[in-house]
Amino acid sequence: MLPRVSRVLSNLADVTRRDATVFSVICRSAQPLPGLFRMRNKEDERLVTLIRAANPSPAPLYIIDARPHTNAQANTVFRAAGYERGSYENCEIIFLGMENIHNVRKSYVRLRELCSAPADDDERWLHNISETYWLQHLSKLLQGGRRIAELVMLERASVLIHCSDGWDRTPQISALAQLMVDPYYRTIRGFAVLVEKEWCSMGHKFSLRYAHGGSSDKQEAAPVLAQWADGIWQMMRQFPTAFEFSEALLLELIDMAYVCKFGSFLFNSESERRRAGVHKRTVSFWSHVLTNLDK
Repeated sequence: MLPRVSRVLSNLADVTRRDATVFSVICRSAQPLPGLFRMRNKEDERLVTLIRAANPSPAPLYIIDARPHTNAQANTVFRAAGYERGSYENCEIIFLGMENIHNVRKSYVRLRELCSAPADDDERWLHNISETYWLQHLSKLLQGGRRIAELVMLERASVLIHCSDGWDRTPQISALAQLMVDPYYRTIRGFAVLVEKEWCSMGHKFSLRYAHGGSSDKQEAAPVLAQWADGIWQMMRQFPTAFEFSEALLLELIDMAYVCKFGSFLFNSESERRRAGVHKRTVSFWSHVLTNLDK
């Protein structure tokens, strides 16, 4: 059920040796705001043009929208937002069809309940797992990461990734694609850099998603980081020698996002962490991980 990523990883060595002067970029953003009347923003269009022009490859700039197409269309009506179309030249939009946090949260709750209950029949249990739709959500995540890795490494194209706001599905597929593309991020130190860059610095809402401080807004909670970690674990199962770290680090990462033991995963943005003095008043999760690594 889950897609294999062997086409990307098995071709890394060959791809990196050819066309070394052509560089592709992976960029992130939130959705544009054209609204129902398809308003234009010249500065935004110019920025997208510059991203495309930075890559001398003749390939278009691929705009990866993590959402289903219908959801992106609905945002033009209900949020005066939407997606890129019309005025963005030499760009191709790809919709990944990934569901929002509310659907993923429902799926995770059903999965957790099922895994906590005794299993009477293996065949029935596997059927019930399928009915949670967790594997379907995971499959779309892996397919999205693979699609980006193929565009960057095999077509030498640049990509711009976004969902609605850019802090849930966007870091998931961006970070997963980088794990496929660059072996550095599959080392322990590289993995720390990846999490800090894609999840912490770019503004994933740790406090809301993991109910820090007794948050009562259950509609904002979602296992976004756990879903991403599960995607990595699926890759580890297929390529056990490609990673310097094990599933133990993934499990600890998920735990620490919930229990607030380290300052790395507090608040909803880097700006909030700096205003609260988190870097001076708390210990980094990575100092814990890397200290144990050096022993």
